[in-house]
Amino acid sequence: MNSEIEQSPLKQLRFSRILLPILFSVGVAAYLLYSENAYDKLTHLQIKGAVWSVFALCFGCMMLRDAAYIWRMKLMGGDELSWRAAFEVTLLWEFANTVMPSLTGGTPLMIYLLIKEKLNAGKSTAIIFLTIFFDQLFFTLLVPIVMFFMGHTAIFSTLAGTTGTVTMAFFWSIYAVLAGYVGILGFGLIGNPQVIKRFLMWIFRAKWLRKWEHLGEKTGDDLIAASAEFKGKGLGYWAKLLVSTAIAWTARFLVLNGLLIAFSPISLTFAQHSLAFGRQSALYLMMFAAITPGGSGIAEFLFSQLLSDMCPNPPGAAGMALLWRVVGFYPYMLLGIWLLPRWIHRIF
Repeated sequence: MNSEIEQSPLKQLRFSRILLPILFSVGVAAYLLYSENAYDKLTHLQIKGAVWSVFALCFGCMMLRDAAYIWRMKLMGGDELSWRAAFEVTLLWEFANTVMPSLTGGTPLMIYLLIKEKLNAGKSTAIIFLTIFFDQLFFTLLVPIVMFFMGHTAIFSTLAGTTGTVTMAFFWSIYAVLAGYVGILGFGLIGNPQVIKRFLMWIFRAKWLRKWEHLGEKTGDDLIAASAEFKGKGLGYWAKLLVSTAIAWTARFLVLNGLLIAFSPISLTFAQHSLAFGRQSALYLMMFAAITPGGSGIAEFLFSQLLSDMCPNPPGAAGMALLWRVVGFYPYMLLGIWLLPRWIHRIF
């Protein structure tokens, strides 16, 4: 048993990998606190009874997010995946996403977990493709809506100078790549995967990509297998997947709105809450391309850049960024450390 675990993607969840994002995230948060001279602000921060109630509400939002993701996992796994398995696989994937770069995430581990839950490789790969597709489809649809109702200027009003120019260029580049990827993946899953495979093979025949041609062929074959797994599903099935995705991301966004309510000395207007929600669409979209484990450091930096003018003082932008990660990031590490040994014991 130990040798099989050691040769599997589970070995990527060793202690050093778990410790690294914690140290990096806390280190960047500490630097931002120091650069803002925010330590004095935090010492004057008064945590009242009502604040604890809002904190509980924020954690409730994260629980709603997880429930929506578990529901989506169960929908995709069908009768082959029990509710317990859907619960454990979902939370372990979230755990993997906190200790692996956002750009790659815990995809290899996810496939391994699903196969160990007795799903065949084709169904496991199909679930991965659908998960990625619906998460990214949500942002592809949300960003134009946000820009239409709130405007580009309002979303990026805190950015100035070279940093602002680079950040906005990075945002639109990521969105363009994401929209293109969603279009290709959606056509492959629901339309004609054979066309996508031929397109991939044509791309990878380029001289400078030829050594990765086998990866392009495998991706095409996986897409064909994934499409076959979900062929014939009705409109209601796809609607449920989209609704569960929208609930999950909306609940995650509302965590920040809850923190703003907790610490703001005045009542925020609906427009201000909407702006905070809209700016998070830009924040999370850029985090898709993060190369650090769980977006550590990058998430805190982008938060302080995009939301500095909305954060109560105290705790200030750096303090709010730290609290935001305490609610929405660190708990998954603790859950993973608790859940992983139990999953291994059940499976092996």
